[in-house]
Amino acid sequence: MLSKSPETNPLILDLGDGVMLELVKIPAGKFMMGSYEYDSEKPIHEVQLKEFEIGKYAVTNAQWQAVMKTKGSADCDKKFQGDFQPVVGVSWHEARAFCIKLSQQTGREVRLPTEVEWEYAARGANQSKGFTYAGSNNIDEVAWYGEIGEVAWYEEDYRGIVTHPVGQKKANELNIYDMSGNVWEWCLDEWHGSYADKPENLKQQGNQAWGDLNIDNNDNRCRLLRGGSKNDDERYCRATNRFGDFACYQCDVISFRIIIVSS
Repeated sequence: MLSKSPETNPLILDLGDGVMLELVKIPAGKFMMGSYEYDSEKPIHEVQLKEFEIGKYAVTNAQWQAVMKTKGSADCDKKFQGDFQPVVGVSWHEARAFCIKLSQQTGREVRLPTEVEWEYAARGANQSKGFTYAGSNNIDEVAWYGEIGEVAWYEEDYRGIVTHPVGQKKANELNIYDMSGNVWEWCLDEWHGSYADKPENLKQQGNQAWGDLNIDNNDNRCRLLRGGSKNDDERYCRATNRFGDFACYQCDVISFRIIIVSS
């Protein structure tokens, strides 16, 4: 079921059992994508987008269970399974399966964001103030990050570092939360090591993914991850930072948020 809040007029998805999923409308526009920081973020280029709506938060365990009828973060320690923590331990394929099922329930096109949509929303779209992170130049205001410190990934202390409930830090210019830090987020596109070979038509169609989507669940090509996580330092949490991993990979710092394509 779809509804509009009378106060702020966001799109609200009623997932049943009192579980809601809120989205923020992102206006059509254009922006300069990328940065000069790392080769993977070059060259800076102008991209145009149509209007879309994006999840205000990463998908939570409660939302996953309401849609998929299975326990959120089921393959992770119980410390990761709180209702308001982002669902983790989901592969790119599983994130897409959630979108497909929610599409069937709502009658709307639900999918993962393209990399362009993700960066445009993280940077504040037409309300952007040019922040380094999603909503601030002060990372402590907007992100959970750097919590691993000097602990090696295989040590017990690392396994004790858990995700934080969504929405506890400051939102960005569009009232979207946690696009820097806490969890990495899957995007729809295949991973490319830079923008150097990006097709010209995709610069005019930022709502279209770069790469092959006509695949089965065994396809393990690398897909885009954005946002950084609770375990990463500041550079990985920048709004322009890019990373990729195998589509079948599952990890307790990887989650996703959804897009609804505007009619």
